[in-house]
Amino acid sequence: MAKAAYKKVHNFGPGGIGCPCCGPAPGRTRNAGFELFGAFAGLNNCRAVYRARMWAGVSPMSSVFFWLWGVWNLYFYGSLDQTFSMLASVALVGTNSIYLYLLWRYRHVEKPIEFPASRSLV
Repeated sequence: MAKAAYKKVHNFGPGGIGCPCCGPAPGRTRNAGFELFGAFAGLNNCRAVYRARMWAGVSPMSSVFFWLWGVWNLYFYGSLDQTFSMLASVALVGTNSIYLYLLWRYRHVEKPIEFPASRSLV
């Protein structure tokens, strides 16, 4: 009973997601905006790996960590009833999933090294 009352106040209080007078809370939409910005920034990494068809000097472990963090955020935002942040987190996890797939897909691809034309001093 207490949890249901808390949820009711939590969801429909001033600035709550369903508040008829205030609309969505600014903190929730701001957080969702950062998550969406992260998803679009991650697409740039995907584009670079896909265009080059190779990657070098990148540790996939940091990307795995942030992918796991994003998966945790899916549960976390859902449990807090932060719908906008959860949907933005779906975009971020999707982008990170594509990036990790591309890193895995092009893990053994190597391009030949191109040396500049040699100049003769004589």
